[in-house]
Amino acid sequence: MRTKPLIVLAAAAFLLCGCGGREKYTKADAELTQEERDYDECDWEASRSVGSTVKDGDRIERIEELVDKCMRAKGYRKR
Repeated sequence: MRTKPLIVLAAAAFLLCGCGGREKYTKADAELTQEERDYDECDWEASRSVGSTVKDGDRIERIEELVDKCMRAKGYRKR
């Protein structure tokens, strides 16, 4: 029975998506649309670099860590 782990994983992902969303960053000279583009770019790069080499929970944590580093390198800080 492989459906139970999939259901649990889908439920966890659904709950995570509904709990506040992504981190918000701010930068003195960046508009909200620029922050969103930069975040999406960092998220895409982080997701590509992590791939599927780690377990799901660890993968999400690693992506968040890499996105944070990327955004800080672009001059942003967390709100």
